Amino acid sequence: VWTGRPLVLEAPAVIIAAGGAGCLYQVTSNAKDSTGDGYALGYGAGAEIVDMEMTQFQPFGLVQPLSLRGVTGPGHALITAGGWLLNGKGERFMERYDPARMEFSTRAMTTRAIAEEVQAGRATPRGGVWVSLPEERGRPSEVIGKAWCAHLRDAGIDPDAGPLEVAPSCHHMMGGVRIDPRGQTSVPGLFAAGEAAGGIHGANRLAGSGLVDAQVLGAAAGLSATVYARANRDRAFPDRVAARTWDSFHAAVGGGRRAVRAWEIKDELAAVMSRCGGIVRTGDGLETGINEVKDLGDELAAMERPASGLDMQEAIEARHLVTTAELVLRSALFREESRGAHLRSDFPERDDLRFRRHTVVRKDDRGRIQVRTRGVERCRA
Repeated sequence: VWTGRPLVLEAPAVIIAAGGAGCLYQVTSNAKDSTGDGYALGYGAGAEIVDMEMTQFQPFGLVQPLSLRGVTGPGHALITAGGWLLNGKGERFMERYDPARMEFSTRAMTTRAIAEEVQAGRATPRGGVWVSLPEERGRPSEVIGKAWCAHLRDAGIDPDAGPLEVAPSCHHMMGGVRIDPRGQTSVPGLFAAGEAAGGIHGANRLAGSGLVDAQVLGAAAGLSATVYARANRDRAFPDRVAARTWDSFHAAVGGGRRAVRAWEIKDELAAVMSRCGGIVRTGDGLETGINEVKDLGDELAAMERPASGLDMQEAIEARHLVTTAELVLRSALFREESRGAHLRSDFPERDDLRFRRHTVVRKDDRGRIQVRTRGVERCRA
């Protein structure tokens, strides 16, 4: 039964393991509940958040059907089998970006190439590019695999009827809550692991490493939290603190009378982030994005109080996405260079003198986002 009040669980140690924030963007390979909860909760608790500008995209996310939007499997299979990337004009454009490797270029280069083709006005009708398999390479259904073909056909797409339309798909957040080798954050008793934790992968990530980092650092955080909890049994947060936190959250979400739906704000936020904080970024675009994200936060605060548990969940996710979006945009605006998965077209070169460091954001005494840098430390664990 929805009571409008939280269930408070006391604990001397808490582990944040809430995954990433792929739903910041319109096209993502992540699940629909990947809404930046861990980053927003860690930031709200006063923890340091690192490298949020380092957002990794995969190049071959399906644009349609909507039921498979962001899924990269079919497009990647076609490329592996010798498929070509074609822009909206039918041009095999990778020759402009990596003539030696063409479609077998790196993930980052291919993603940027697609993004630049779209920005240059050479996109397909739905804002992506085509993946086409030459006839001599066989039929697409023969290389995609039976399972993916079945999914496509169930959604009304015949894989052999023509090229697939793809676009870069948000895949992994390299940033997150800053931890030490044992999973401890900058807040005593608060731990983090998996994609919620930041600083493990640096400015980019090797394919297949996400599961390993979740297992290894998840185990480390679990062991460390256990040790901490046993040594601090009497330091659990009291009910009144949790209640005050909930009341302040209600003031930020659903404190007004406007008939605004949280899912609408989530959709608008994804459009803002895709336009202003996507793969190719500029200072002006990032500043515009920050202002628009703030406006969406104001809309969220002005909406009617959620009437059900499901509506409250939508509102919580929207609030967390708004917070995470601002962390990403402010970190990207601060880093005036290009490095790893972060590309500033107004600062296209690396600047090791100023920025061979982590970007660190945290909440200051006035509740504002404070951005600074932190040196890169060698792990000695």
